Amino acid sequence: IAEAILPLKPDEDEVFHLQHLKFGMLSTAELSLVQAKKEVAIFGEKTEKMLGFVHNLFEEQKDKKRGKLIKKINKYEEISDRFEEEINEYLRKLSQNTLSKKTSAEIHGIMRIIDNLESIGDICYQISQLHAKRMDDELKISMKMDAKLQEIVKLVLEASKEMNANLSMSYGQIELEVGRGIENMINDMRDKLRKENLEAIRDRKYDFAIANYYKGIFGRMERIGDYVYDVSCAIATQ
Repeated sequence: IAEAILPLKPDEDEVFHLQHLKFGMLSTAELSLVQAKKEVAIFGEKTEKMLGFVHNLFEEQKDKKRGKLIKKINKYEEISDRFEEEINEYLRKLSQNTLSKKTSAEIHGIMRIIDNLESIGDICYQISQLHAKRMDDELKISMKMDAKLQEIVKLVLEASKEMNANLSMSYGQIELEVGRGIENMINDMRDKLRKENLEAIRDRKYDFAIANYYKGIFGRMERIGDYVYDVSCAIATQ
């Protein structure tokens, strides 16, 4: 009860622990599935927090603080892997029981969701490594470029908030219009940044190392947007 009421301290929040699956299977598959969905919702919240760290990477100007953010992202990627492994194992054991077609379909849907969430964690980690290389190579990225990267990260964060709102609702009873609209905005932003990047290379405004870094970030953010939207699609089709 205390854990549900008291906010976790920052260091405690970076330690993996299950809240709803730690007591094992419940009396029925349906009740066990409810607990799994609650755990998936927490997984989604952790993913959104990781995206917040990614956003701060492009806002923060001091390398020491950027280094701390990179370490946090790396830690959360490890937590993401653990969530995916533990929830998958729980669902695998659950699927060994005699289940209705509806429950079997829900299990497959949840597996699809946690696979997407784990993929988001992987890409956040890749972005943190690109940023670490940027620091090591001392790439001269302008504040204007960082601001544009913040724009696409903000859109992805907005999409993740919609995703988490959907994860907290009854599966099969959500609307996709809002999520689809944000997904289209992310794609449009990616196209805009890609066009600007190609023009900058053509006009020799910066070198290929900077262009590749820039493309690597906005391209990966668009991929995260795809995974985020697919989570909502999986919820909607339950």
